[in-house]
Amino acid sequence: MDELERAYLLSGEELLLLFSLLDSRPVVAFALPDPAQVPPAHWKQAGVGLCRKGLAAYTDAGLAPAEELAGLISACKGADTVCLAFCRDADCKTQALYWGDGQTVLLEGRIWPGYRLCAWAQDQDPGRWLDDCLGLPARVPARSPETVGDIEQLPPGPAWGESAVAWGAWESARVVLDVFRASHPVARLVWLRGTSQNMVLCQGPAGARLQPDCQPVRETLKRWLFEGEKEAPYDPGGDFGSRVGQPV
Repeated sequence: MDELERAYLLSGEELLLLFSLLDSRPVVAFALPDPAQVPPAHWKQAGVGLCRKGLAAYTDAGLAPAEELAGLISACKGADTVCLAFCRDADCKTQALYWGDGQTVLLEGRIWPGYRLCAWAQDQDPGRWLDDCLGLPARVPARSPETVGDIEQLPPGPAWGESAVAWGAWESARVVLDVFRASHPVARLVWLRGTSQNMVLCQGPAGARLQPDCQPVRETLKRWLFEGEKEAPYDPGGDFGSRVGQPV
């Protein structure tokens, strides 16, 4: 992938150990191994494994991550925006993108031997992740369809605040994207496959909104996710997507 500058393959125990070595700040992520269930001997093996890979070293103060890797861990913990994605059609089904503080980091799950921690190339737009990495259709309408689905016509689905896993029972839900700001959940975006058109359901604490999956909506979502656009996509009374139906 052109977007990635470098990547590290890590076991679950190695990843947890790295997160704990830097500082005590929590990390927003998808489900990781439960530290309480890791035998003490496995922690020692994880430390030895990191040292053998050149990813950590023992110092007078104890085990410390390599400088380059410490920067990625710090970026995960200090990210302004975190996106947790659960994808049916992507090569990697669980992904977390950490954006902000001058560094973008991608964490991928279920890759042997467990996880892949990647540095996103600084000259690459993080918005490409939305188009290229989640298994979404590569080609979408340049304009909004003349008729847009009504949210009231959708069968009742998991409500805002429920676990993203609950969407697994919905075959039409192809990508579920949970968005965090300053470690707090602020929105959930659900890409739904339809018979005549694909839609994006935007859920949040103030309501929900249904949009067509088209170029104007994707570009507006990218601006909200990565460029600081303030209006939330789930606000039913806002002007989000007011350019829908216009050329990008």
